[in-house]
Amino acid sequence: MVLWVQRSVRGRENAALDLAIARANAAGVPLLAVFGLTTTFPQATARAFSFLCDGLADAALAMALRGVRLAVLKASPADAVLGLCAGAGGALLSPESRPVEIVVDAGYLRICQSWRAAVAAACGCPLRVVHADVTVPPARAASRALDRAASLRPALRRLAPSFASTFTPGDAVSLVRPSLGRSLDEIVSGTAAAPGVAGTELAEADLLGPPLHAALRRACHGVAPPPTPAAMLASIGLLPSAEPERPPAARWNQVWGAVAASLWAAVRAGLSDEALRTPPVECMRGGHAQAIAWMSRFAGPPDGAKAAADRPAPELDTPRLASPACGVDPSLMMRHGALLRYASSRNDPHARSTSLMSAYLHFGHAGPLDLLGVARRSAARPSDLERWEDELVTWREMAVHVVVSRPAVYDTFRVLPEWARRTLKEHAGDPRPRLVALEDLARARSGDAVWDLAQAEGMVFGRMHGYFRMYWAKRLLEWTSSPQQAFHWALRLNNRFFLDGRDAASYLGVAWCFGLADKPRGDSGGRRVFGALRGPSPAVGRRVDIPRVAEQVLEACRCARDPSLRELIAPLLDPALGIARLARSPSAAAQRGIASFFAARAEKRPPSAPGGHVSLPAAAPADGEVLDPSKRAKPAT
Repeated sequence: MVLWVQRSVRGRENAALDLAIARANAAGVPLLAVFGLTTTFPQATARAFSFLCDGLADAALAMALRGVRLAVLKASPADAVLGLCAGAGGALLSPESRPVEIVVDAGYLRICQSWRAAVAAACGCPLRVVHADVTVPPARAASRALDRAASLRPALRRLAPSFASTFTPGDAVSLVRPSLGRSLDEIVSGTAAAPGVAGTELAEADLLGPPLHAALRRACHGVAPPPTPAAMLASIGLLPSAEPERPPAARWNQVWGAVAASLWAAVRAGLSDEALRTPPVECMRGGHAQAIAWMSRFAGPPDGAKAAADRPAPELDTPRLASPACGVDPSLMMRHGALLRYASSRNDPHARSTSLMSAYLHFGHAGPLDLLGVARRSAARPSDLERWEDELVTWREMAVHVVVSRPAVYDTFRVLPEWARRTLKEHAGDPRPRLVALEDLARARSGDAVWDLAQAEGMVFGRMHGYFRMYWAKRLLEWTSSPQQAFHWALRLNNRFFLDGRDAASYLGVAWCFGLADKPRGDSGGRRVFGALRGPSPAVGRRVDIPRVAEQVLEACRCARDPSLRELIAPLLDPALGIARLARSPSAAAQRGIASFFAARAEKRPPSAPGGHVSLPAAAPADGEVLDPSKRAKPAT
């Protein structure tokens, strides 16, 4: 039995893993989990790969404690799985040990669907797809393409309870120890193999086997060498005799960190120079345990009555946040118990009231049901809980619906509704204040201090507050030569810097800024550039304490230790640049400057901006759109 880990990279609260274990036990066959890691994934950066390696290390340890070995093969995911099925030509399984069945968690992007189609056509065995990262399978939630989240919300509320996990604690315990016919020693050893697997070939191909074994040895340094890997786990507290399925959080972080570091070193060596241009973030680590640690901080202390009524499955002790490499205090990232006042503070970037779960959901380090369980055990009021759940479930699954129902265009300008494309084309020839080069945007040198602050947040933290994102994306329409180019550049910047880039929710988030799942505003022909599209909101200056947000970003910049990250963000610390000026300015002065910008735009005159005009060659419209040359945008004179 093979569990193909496509996007649910976790060893706990994983419906695909639970099903694979149950079916392997029923068939009396061993289970091998496989992840195909390709360093040429489109637009993936060192930042994304480092976060992924954290999650793979966490999943490998968690699966080992459940009796399952996770092999990370450096190959295309489809090639890695088909290699197990080939039976010849360097295959990892002998002909008599070909998989009897493959279980895979569902990835929804176009490339993930193409991998599944390739495996289904050539694997020669049943392929079961499990929707482990949504509350309702997309095909059951809606049978046609929808344009508004309001159309999807009733179906999700009606169907979600029937798809929620129904495992009792007893069921969960029975899944912890599958009868695989092999010991934990074989699972965690860097050289031993599962029954029917060529041990030498697997040891050479598996990027996780040797680091896992080496990390366990290092963790036992100074202790009498245990004779077996299982004894190693017991000696450092990962296998307490009383409850082997509940490893202490401190020990978990120790071993997990070592495995993740070794895996990241192996992966980093194979990355391109382009991928290495965007180094890892230092203030957040990947993995299921870290996701639950952040989520627990967000939810605050659990409500006593709810906690008593809850019957959790065997699980890791309450996880602890890993010490960040840069020394940034977690309070700079998130306020403890932010869920308790989420409805009133979610739109304030300075309040630090977001859950930070978008990256963990993107990489499959946490699932929505897992997070909902933590939130519902909190003491949050119904209004706060409902607002957060709507964003987690309705809007995120609306994004999944968009990429599933529009697989060919979800990442192109053509995904926008007809009214949005029409109004943007009608205003494509409107004068722009100036044109800004993509590299200047990437380095937070747009000349707009507030936009640069939002971009700096993405460069340093690997995320951007949702309240900034609309302003950040819509301003690109005024600095690029065509709406198609603005859309394309928004996706490029999003995918490069944000840990949740290349995710269905990210594609919807960018497309919403250009009109998808939105409705037209009145356009009398006088709204320059935007037409009937909702423009950047002046409230970003009225409602946000810009100087304090700028100081938070600068504090994280000053704490950075990685040389590559310090080089990337060095310009942000220049006292002559806008971010430093914002941090020193009184709020009233900063808000007056923003207000003057919007007043100038309302009067249809371009506001003055530092740096003058940046000339760009006329860019061809993206995505095959034909644009009349007379409609090409021109800088304002």
